Amino acid sequence: FYKFLFALCGPTVFLAHSYQVIYYTQHSKYQMLMLIDQIDGIIEPENSDLLYTKVVDDDEYQQQVKVKWISFVQRCQELSGAVIKKIREMSNYIVGFALCGVLDLTSIIYGTVSMKTLNFSYDYRYIPMGAVIVIITSASIWIAGQSIETVSGDLHDALKRIKWYNMNVANRKIYLLMLIVTQRGIRIRFSENYSINYALGLSVARGTYSILSVLITYISQSTDY
Repeated sequence: FYKFLFALCGPTVFLAHSYQVIYYTQHSKYQMLMLIDQIDGIIEPENSDLLYTKVVDDDEYQQQVKVKWISFVQRCQELSGAVIKKIREMSNYIVGFALCGVLDLTSIIYGTVSMKTLNFSYDYRYIPMGAVIVIITSASIWIAGQSIETVSGDLHDALKRIKWYNMNVANRKIYLLMLIVTQRGIRIRFSENYSINYALGLSVARGTYSILSVLITYISQSTDY
């Protein structure tokens, strides 16, 4: 039974949902990288002869900046809506993802315990093999989740580098609004307390280490007897 669970739940829990998370996060990451490139050209005047000391009073230049800001805001809204939609889609599979993980871990623990209580021959190769799969796949998910969080921070930093004093009052209001919106950042959050990032990875690693320590102690004691 434990072999069946390991073979069935392993590909599901470690591959299917992880591919989905990695694809969505990296797609959003590249969209934000393009937004960062767009920021660099927002306040650059198309006329190179235009002095920066005169741009505030230049209506044509300020209109160009306004058009760029509107385009930037629209792209941010589309990206934010797409990220929220994809997070909801991924959240629908979290229950199945967690259930497969619990069944997989239960199968390993059952095999370890049954060796002593039921005199059952258990292949311990499943433990290191499962550990390697968990470490590699989990690390890829955490790195993908952290990358989109990092790039969203870079987007906010790029906005702060803009020379806001070259814009008129109307454009400064749009600029201030974008600073407030991007300050929160983008996180792949599935609850109020948990997001896919390095912090979650450390929490899971601590829990996994505790479980493995108990298993190793149990195996060593059963071997002595």
